[in-house]
Amino acid sequence: MSYFQQISFLRFVEAELPTDYTLHHFLMDFFDISRSAAYARIMGERDLRSEEIAKLSAEFPQALEKFFAQPKNLGDYALSQTSQFSDEEELWVYLDRIRSLFQRAVEAEAVLYYTALDYPLFYFLADPDLLNYKFAFWTNRILESGIQPLRPNTQRLAREIYDLYRQCSSEEIWSARMVERQEEQVQVMADLALITEVQARTINRAFAAVYNQVKQDLKSKGRGDSVSFQVYQAPYSTLCNGGVLVFPQGESIYMGAFSTAQFIRSCSQQVVRKFREDFEGMKGISRRLGSTLASVAR
Repeated sequence: MSYFQQISFLRFVEAELPTDYTLHHFLMDFFDISRSAAYARIMGERDLRSEEIAKLSAEFPQALEKFFAQPKNLGDYALSQTSQFSDEEELWVYLDRIRSLFQRAVEAEAVLYYTALDYPLFYFLADPDLLNYKFAFWTNRILESGIQPLRPNTQRLAREIYDLYRQCSSEEIWSARMVERQEEQVQVMADLALITEVQARTINRAFAAVYNQVKQDLKSKGRGDSVSFQVYQAPYSTLCNGGVLVFPQGESIYMGAFSTAQFIRSCSQQVVRKFREDFEGMKGISRRLGSTLASVAR
């Protein structure tokens, strides 16, 4: 890390500290170093070691995101964070990160630009039956033990994220066959006897309930006085489920998935720009949906 970048990064760390906890005292405690060694790092006279950068990044992920989101040449750095989960504890960690991000997005009045080849991730977080199903599907547990219920606190966390998502203004592009694809997937699971017909009906009813909320939001032309909600239907889509959160101060964060239960989050301005360009291109050949949702609705 160069002299300027190190100082800049530590300033973002400092902004995350309690008001009565100075940066040099924090570094002394965090790294168990002397006062002079702490000041040397703050002034850029001594480079942060790689393990120190890693430790600070893990402790202050938002500071790192803001650092790389600065509108300088730093935007060429490809900062990415991947998440994956194979059990409920790892799912909790992933969801907790998403909650923190969307809490900040709501406070800052960020705007979400999102594309959905399948049902948007947020809708699976709205209902316990949907999350139980999707977790079993994501982790392939459905092949061995079917659908098992997640803990109530995990479900509450998921629902909190869904509610935060609904408090964010968003523009979304949905695949023309998004609903059909999801129905077909559930039916295949039932045909293979991985879930029961009763479970399949329960899942489909939950989808219908969430989708009815979408219709109401579109009919109302938003989700509140200052929360807009626009959905476009694409005749085809080259974009998978994913999106970009754009903050008023210029910060942008990309979120996507590259395989089942493996997600990526990136502050790389190159990644963000490419997504926004692809989004606008796809939006240009899409049509905006109204309260009827056209042919997407059942």
